[in-house]
Amino acid sequence: MKKPRITIIVIGILAIIFLLIFGNRMFHIIKPGERGVVFKTISGLLDKEHIRQTGLVVIAPWNVLNKYDGTRPYQSSATQEASDIAGYTGLYMGPWPDVYAYCPPAYWYGKLEFNTEAAPAGEQIPPMETMRKMMPAEDLWPISKSWELRLHDRFYPDARTALFSRYGEPTGVEEYSKKSQVLQLEAVRAMFEAFARNKYRSSGIIYWMYNSSWPSLYWQLYDYYFAPNGAFYGAKKACEQGLNRPRTFDSHSGSPCNRGLGTPDGSDVLRCEIWFGCDRGPRQPACINMAQVNQKGGYAQGLKARDAVSTRVGA
Repeated sequence: MKKPRITIIVIGILAIIFLLIFGNRMFHIIKPGERGVVFKTISGLLDKEHIRQTGLVVIAPWNVLNKYDGTRPYQSSATQEASDIAGYTGLYMGPWPDVYAYCPPAYWYGKLEFNTEAAPAGEQIPPMETMRKMMPAEDLWPISKSWELRLHDRFYPDARTALFSRYGEPTGVEEYSKKSQVLQLEAVRAMFEAFARNKYRSSGIIYWMYNSSWPSLYWQLYDYYFAPNGAFYGAKKACEQGLNRPRTFDSHSGSPCNRGLGTPDGSDVLRCEIWFGCDRGPRQPACINMAQVNQKGGYAQGLKARDAVSTRVGA
């Protein structure tokens, strides 16, 4: 009788030692809102067929439990496809290839999902100084193969169509470069200002891309020779600190946005005044203090500027 008892005691002691050593790797609590998936180290595979839900989970000590906290959404890859574990994560790149080519300014104001890379940058002609460095004089105009090898045929047609329709078809390379700077500034500034206006509802935007690693004609805020283009100044203006006064392209209204920690005079109230022109006499203020909003990082919407001659925003 003593041997079985000793055996049981030994087994119990070994079990306790085993649990003390490996218990924290075997027993897990999945809290409400969390989900878990087991990584099997021997096979090197995720057990995606058995998603662990709320409660106590026991796994083999050589495996690993990966927890997903649903209360803290994150995006693990640049795709809008649903994750087997997290489901849809709120990412939407937008229509491809448009988001890499050109979307009109009004498009971005309705975009609330997180966008890991996008830009109305399918064709960004740099300043003439760069164009002359980039290719021989005989290739500058008319558009030549030197242009084509520095562009992507999936992206530049939409951007070029937008340039011609909004500002007219250029008749020379100098005109083309100047008009391209204007289109770039307008498009990129609107993209960043749209996300600034929606910053308490939208997830954000990553601009594609910062600069080019070779002399190209698209996807860059400054070129291979470090010369900034219109897109650079559009991004700079839209993202400047303090009080910004963007024009909202989707509603033709003003949406002042304050990225600072206070108002220009240090008070907590921002007053916005809009002036309208009138054919029957000199311009008059349409209303005083048209919008008042606590500016602890807030913004004002609804300042109709469709017929406005000028808008003054200040304390």
